[in-house]
Amino acid sequence: MIVPIIFLFVAYGLGCLSVAYLWVKLKYGQDIRTLGSGTAGARNAGRMYGSSTFMITLLGDAAKAALAIYLATRITESLAYMAVIGLIVIVGHIYPVFLGFQGGKGMAPFAGGALMIDWRIFLIMLLIAGLLLLVFRRFTPAGLTALLTYPFLIYLFYEAWSFALIGLFTILVVIHAHRSNIKELIRSWSR
Repeated sequence: MIVPIIFLFVAYGLGCLSVAYLWVKLKYGQDIRTLGSGTAGARNAGRMYGSSTFMITLLGDAAKAALAIYLATRITESLAYMAVIGLIVIVGHIYPVFLGFQGGKGMAPFAGGALMIDWRIFLIMLLIAGLLLLVFRRFTPAGLTALLTYPFLIYLFYEAWSFALIGLFTILVVIHAHRSNIKELIRSWSR
């Protein structure tokens, strides 16, 4: 029992490793949190330094969640526990203790964790996001709307309320991190 509890702290530590912050600091000598939107995530890093920086950051942040969940499979077969590990990595990504709790918005580690937990659910969400991108022509509403399907898809595939509730809480954390984007979207649509 003690190992699963300790691993929650390991998952948070992995989440705190901000790829955007580390990459931009090492390569450009800048603090990504002082540039653009002020977040330490793939989208802001990509806006500031281009598509290669975006891809490195996106893949790195997705990989830390995938790694944490892979390691969790060595502890237990519980999908609910793996979902909790994914959530903890996302919390570490959004609120990294090493960066004064000022990190990214959680979409990349969510994607890495969802892919690792069940690739079928991930692909369905990716397809939904792609179709919504054609409608909205903006990444934020397409991605966040697709995100809303996560707990429903979990329940559809597994019929496990605890797993679906963790999925719901996870997307609420990510949506909360995007609250400034959501407010901006509402303002732009109401004009």
